[in-house]
Amino acid sequence: MAFTGELRLIGPAGNAEFRMWMYSSTTDTMQTIMGAGYFNNAAFNLKVDDQLVISASDREETLVVKSAQGVSPVVVAEIGGYTIASGSAGNMVALAYDIAGGVSTFSQFTLVHKLLITDVIIVNNGIGVAGDTVKLQTNLGAQSISNAISMNGPLGTITAATNMNALYSTALAGANLRVTLTAAAGAAPAFKIIIKGIAMT
Repeated sequence: MAFTGELRLIGPAGNAEFRMWMYSSTTDTMQTIMGAGYFNNAAFNLKVDDQLVISASDREETLVVKSAQGVSPVVVAEIGGYTIASGSAGNMVALAYDIAGGVSTFSQFTLVHKLLITDVIIVNNGIGVAGDTVKLQTNLGAQSISNAISMNGPLGTITAATNMNALYSTALAGANLRVTLTAAAGAAPAFKIIIKGIAMT
């Protein structure tokens, strides 16, 4: 099958180094979506190095655009563990994680490589209310990397951090990051967190 529906821009607009998009299909598998030409209908919206946060019928993954801007076929590829370039700075990457909702709780994950975190975005998978917040923190929640991001809004609401703490935004390889969910009352909705940054050696 071919791309249908819409790509939702969730990263910087305009001529940013790369932009981030979300796409969801309940019928197409990741293998189908990764096929050359699947995104031909979106060729003039996409550009090389744009990243696509994909929710396919069988799994989720972040893909990178290898050819676009009117070129046919549009080619995408897996980011995988995010490749490190030679030297101190590597590629711009976006890491996406699905987090279960509930009462105030936290989730942790381990980084494969050193990462300079530049932005944090959340996407509601349900209805959030005033006081429901998400915060990215260092291991054990000792320090906050982002501000408390509000989840107040309907299903599909996209909200970015308004402040990043430069003192703690560089995380070493093997470091654990904590995503802290605070529910105002009862249970907050599930959400996707997207962490953008520069992979480093």
